[in-house]
Order: sequence, then C-alpha cells, then structure tokens
Amino acid sequence: MRAVRLLTNYNRRLQLEPVLSAPTAYQNLPKISILVPARNEEKMIAKCLDSLIDQNYPNYQIVVSNDRSTDNTQSIIEKYVEQYPNKVKLVNVPSLPENWAGKNHALHYAVQNIETDWFLFTDADTCHKPGCLMSAFNYATKNGLDMLTLSPQFINVTLFEKMVQPVAGAVLGLWFPWRKINDPNSTEYFANGQFIFIRKKTYDAVGGHKAVQNQLLEDMAIAQKVKARGFKSGIAAGQKIFGVRMYDSVHRFWNGWIRIYTEIVHRNVLSLLLMCLTAFLFSILPFIIFAYVAALLILGVVVDPTLLWTAVITCGVLLAINAKVYHLCASNPLYVILHPVNVLVICSILVDGMRHVLIGKQTVWREVKYTHSREDSSKIINVK
Repeated sequence: MRAVRLLTNYNRRLQLEPVLSAPTAYQNLPKISILVPARNEEKMIAKCLDSLIDQNYPNYQIVVSNDRSTDNTQSIIEKYVEQYPNKVKLVNVPSLPENWAGKNHALHYAVQNIETDWFLFTDADTCHKPGCLMSAFNYATKNGLDMLTLSPQFINVTLFEKMVQPVAGAVLGLWFPWRKINDPNSTEYFANGQFIFIRKKTYDAVGGHKAVQNQLLEDMAIAQKVKARGFKSGIAAGQKIFGVRMYDSVHRFWNGWIRIYTEIVHRNVLSLLLMCLTAFLFSILPFIIFAYVAALLILGVVVDPTLLWTAVITCGVLLAINAKVYHLCASNPLYVILHPVNVLVICSILVDGMRHVLIGKQTVWREVKYTHSREDSSKIINVK
C-alpha cells in the first residue's frame, strides 16, 4: 500500500515539465543565483555548467564555489568565467574551518554579499535540461512555495547502478511520503540537496548553511528549519528537467548510501533496523516463500492452495510495482527480475550502517573525517 501511494505521487500535478517559452517581460522577473559547490569535480563540472548556461530564464547568475580542489576543477571553471563573464562567477574557498562540513562551508562562503531573490542550490554532478530553471520558478511561484525540492532522474551507467540505484531511491520515498511533506499541517519534511530552490528571505530567516554547519545531510537540516518556521515548502518530481549520476563506483555507492541512510534517521540504530526488517519482510521473504512452495510442488508434496496463491499474487504485485519504479528511473524494467537480490544489497548497506553507528566508526566524506555523538550527530574531528 505504501509503495502504491509512492507511485501515485508521480502524477501530472507533481511532475515538472521543461518550460521552453520564456516570458516577454524579462525585466520583471526576480533574480536567481545558482550555487554549485565543487570539490575535485573535473569529470562532471563541464557538463553541469553547460546545462546551466543553456537555460532560458533571463535573469540569473551561476556561482561556482571551488572547495579546495586538487585536480583540474578550477581551471575548467575559469574557462567558463572567461567565456561567460556576465553569467558565471568563481569563488575559491581557501580553507575549511573547524566544525564545518565541507559542502556547507563552501556554500556559506559563496553566498556572502550576493544580491538575489532566489537561490538554487545544486550539485556539480547534476545535468539540467533546457527550461529547467523556468519550470522550477513557475512551479514554486504558482504554488506559493518558499522552498521547492525535486527528485532527480538517476543517470545510471553501470549494470550495478541500473539494478540497485532505483531501489535505493525508492526506500527514501517509502519512508518520506510526499503527501505529508507537501502538507503544511504535517511535521514531515524532506529536501534533496541536488536541487533546493529557495527564496533568499527564507534562507536568511532560517540561518542559511551556517545554522546547519556541521550536518552531513544539510539539505534535510535546512528543510526541517524551513518547515519549523512555518514557511511553505514542497517536493515534486523533476525527472523530466534534471538528472544526476550519484556514484560512479560500487565503493562510492556503498559509502554514499550508508551516509544518507544513517544520517537521515539521525544515526538511530532502531530506525535502521526497522528499515532493514521492512525491506526483508516485504521484498525478500515473499520470494523465499514462493521458492519454497515451488520446490515442494516439484517434489510432489501437496501444498495448501491458499499459501500457493498468496505467494504468487504477492510476488506478482511486488514485481509489477517495482517495474514501474525502474521505468520512472529510466532503468530497464527487466532488472526487476532480480528484485530480491537488489533489495538484499540495500539490506546489507543498512546492516553496515548499523555497524558503523554501534562501533562509532567515523564517516569519511570528501576526504573529511567525522565522528558522531548524541549531542552532535556530525561533529568534525579531523580536517584534511
């Protein structure tokens, strides 16, 4: 039932489409500043900037915050600044202060003294289709939102990504129902740091990134503050207007989702255990029962028809639902045949996350080490 409700979120009302026709009254549109934090992003930053430059919104600027990159990221950005001096700005972050997460400080450092009406915080590994910015602006203003966040189109390249990434994303959808997130009377909140479109007045009112300076999931922390202050926030489907390749290796995928899952439940072991048990009971156990019943039939053992048809129908419904998920994620629905295996990978990540929390293992992200305590879920103890 939760999965069906999740899929109903992707209706036309919540699905953003590219807006390719720019309005004629250019001068009346508010200014939008796009903030892109970048640390060693030489592989992706050019594609991201190309997609952002190719927007038809008339009044915007791109500010790239180069966070102490040691590769060719800065030189790539400088070429864009030279080619588009009125549109692209480079800010070099000199150092990372104590008790700051890297991305949070890079964005905080970059937004200083920016005169604008809206911020769009996005990542260097995203790709935005033409009409994306206009679409987000139209949707936010039409619905009276102070903050809009979007779910992305996953750009999956390897077989592992195509198989497991849709399941990893669907887990978040199950645990953070959109209807509650979009309900101003609900305390549920959510934000995706790959796309946060927020009014500057709202951003300043909640304290900006300084107010969440040591949070590894700064997007969720900001979303919590926005909703707690009574500002109107919302989530919508952005698959048609922007995409992201989250992780380019199994190692980065594993560590990245451990960070997301553990931080999103505030490193609560019981919550991680519940997520793991739910995934096992509803996505793995039915197939085990089906295999058991099939084996009994092959051996000529009489099987209770109720058990047989329950197993068949349950597995059929699960496969049908997840085929839709794979389709929405632009992944081949045939991979759903391996759904129990894919979910087993997610369960393994959740178990590893529980182990990290129980033994107090440090989180290493972007070459910065973090430890965790009850008082401060993301206290930085070492900075490279």
